[in-house]
Amino acid sequence: MKKNIFIILFLLSSISFSQTIPYVILISFDGFRWDYLNRGITPNLDQIKNEGVNALSLRPSFPSKTFPNHYSIVTGMYPENHGIIANNFVNPFTNEVYKLGDTISVRDSKWYLGEAFWETAERNGIKTASYFWPGSEVKTDHRRPSIYEKYEHNRPYKSRIDGVVKWLKLPEKKRPHFISMYFHDTDSYGHKYGPNSPEINQSIQRLDSLIGYFKIELDKINFLDSVNILIVSDHGMTEINTNRIINIENILCGYNVKFGGEKPFMTIEPEKNEIDEV
Repeated sequence: MKKNIFIILFLLSSISFSQTIPYVILISFDGFRWDYLNRGITPNLDQIKNEGVNALSLRPSFPSKTFPNHYSIVTGMYPENHGIIANNFVNPFTNEVYKLGDTISVRDSKWYLGEAFWETAERNGIKTASYFWPGSEVKTDHRRPSIYEKYEHNRPYKSRIDGVVKWLKLPEKKRPHFISMYFHDTDSYGHKYGPNSPEINQSIQRLDSLIGYFKIELDKINFLDSVNILIVSDHGMTEINTNRIINIENILCGYNVKFGGEKPFMTIEPEKNEIDEV
């Protein structure tokens, strides 16, 4: 992750020294494991890798979940510093809940403590846009990109690409120079079928074809050689052994505790008078 963040921040810091503001498109494939590129089914991604620069892997922030790591990528901060410590969590002081899928909480600025990349760019007069990047819908004007889309899980992938191409065709004064995009496909199929399944290979091929389509569309508007494309992921995944299970509820049976979190980790909040015992 440090390598990805360094590349992005370097591009921004170079802007003031360049007469031409570069175009940067940051694309995230959720749950895209580091070795998915080694399966021989990603010709378009391979071309980008071979013609550009690539890191062999990254070490996700803890927890290795979608929202914490996506916000770490665009802030350069650890979850305990930027505030998004899980996909779902409770503020123990107020009992307020942050929950993935709850549009009210995910758009509430009080949860987000870091400065996202689009904020830094906008503050420096650079237009930005986001297509579903976690945190880009936060409900205060100074935090949002100039252009953003409200998350819609089932929106077709090609229509997202078409939307970005449309943004790049805007007049220069309205055109975003930094665009972030998010695709959930490999995360969904990896969790459902496993990282070594035929279904995940189909998902990998689907995203690779999408990159091929994107390159064609960028070429049509003479932007293919004018953009810096960064492709990252928030975490990988591995297979589990269903015979190796710890039933924490049985172990803590009889204690007054609240369980929180979700795979691959959970939180346990005991009553104050039982903290030491638990």
